[in-house]
Amino acid sequence: MTTPPEDLGQVPPPSDDTSAEPAFAPPSTVPPPPPGYQIPGPTGAAPEVGVCSAGHQMAPGQRFCAVCGAPRASGVVYVQAAPAPRTNGFAIASLVLGIVWIYGIGAVLALIFGLVARNQIDKSEGAQRGKGLALAGIILGIVGIVGIIAMIVTLVALAHNVTHLRPYNIHSDGTTGLTGD
Repeated sequence: MTTPPEDLGQVPPPSDDTSAEPAFAPPSTVPPPPPGYQIPGPTGAAPEVGVCSAGHQMAPGQRFCAVCGAPRASGVVYVQAAPAPRTNGFAIASLVLGIVWIYGIGAVLALIFGLVARNQIDKSEGAQRGKGLALAGIILGIVGIVGIIAMIVTLVALAHNVTHLRPYNIHSDGTTGLTGD
């Protein structure tokens, strides 16, 4: 194996050994951590462990990879955190429509939107929230639908009774009674 050059701008000379792995090829197994590598504890900071451009771990301060001779990868590696879960829009709409009936259409839509929201939230694997809002919208939608049915039944019953009532009259002699008596 060749010794790594001291200057970052230089490329290591090619090796005459044809049995060696090609330059910059990742090894078939993950190499053990370099000597001196410590797992960070609660009181200490993690040592500066870098990687070469081929992905091999490098000890702190090491400029060239001991495995393949590649230079240390420049720059900082950023890891993007998972985005905060967002509230499902159908869950919000379900709750709002469950509160505001809009002549009964809102109650039906609250039930539908609540069921759609629960399905989407379950499939989102934690990316969406609002299960409680959707459940409240479903409950309010059911209460609204039951209320609408009760109102319709009551109105039909009242209309039926009103059409079958005989008129109640006051007679000229001061007596009262139904017409036709």
